[in-house]
This record gives sequence, C-alpha cells and structure tokens, in this order.
Amino acid sequence: MFVIHSPPALAAFHTAASLIGLMIGLFVLRDLLASRRPTGLAILFLAIMAVANLSGFLFPSRHIGVGHVSGMISLAALAAATVACVLRCAGAWASVYALGVVTLLYCDILIAVFMVFVRVPFLHEAGPG
Repeated sequence: MFVIHSPPALAAFHTAASLIGLMIGLFVLRDLLASRRPTGLAILFLAIMAVANLSGFLFPSRHIGVGHVSGMISLAALAAATVACVLRCAGAWASVYALGVVTLLYCDILIAVFMVFVRVPFLHEAGPG
C-alpha cells in the first residue's frame, strides 16, 4: 500500500496531481466546448482529480477551511461527472457531465489562486487580507 507519511511529500504529491489535473482539464474543457463526447483524456482527468481531491483531505487541520469546502464541492462534482461519463453522457447526463467538469476546474483554479496568494510574499501583502 502506498502511503505518504511526510507532510512536505504529501504537499508535493497533492500539488503535482492538482496541476496535472488542471492542465488536462483545460484540454477536456476544450473538447467540451467543441461538443465532443468524453474520451480517454476525460477519464484520465477525472481519475487525477479524484486523487488530487482525496489527497487534499489528508492534510492535518484543526478547522474547516476554504480547501475543505472546495474539496467537498469538487467531490460532489466529480461523482456527478463520473456517473455521467459512465452513462456516456446520454440525454440530460451531458449537462451533468459539463457542469461537473466546469465545477471541478473552477474549484481547482480557485484553490490554485488562493495558494499563490498565500505562498508568494508580494502577492500575500497585496491580497485582501
């Protein structure tokens, strides 16, 4: 069983999975906007986002923060998009898939921007607080 015990290693793994998911998600969004059916790239995107979302809940925390809320929304969107993908986006499931993919990307980008403002000193000082 693969378990990450070190917080810095977990952070590196989670960040890498999130960034890879974000990049692949942009291609999936392109396909979505071109009205193409989900392909293997979409399945890879959903799998990587599942890993990224679940690994985010492994960080030690004393309270529920923005990441936890975004992660819960992402997991719900991930579940909906996965079910829609399994059902081959037939009928109304195409809309569910589209909404799930867009929500996943939105939450991933939201947390990425949030973390940039937290980690980059001059942006942290310029941020809203």
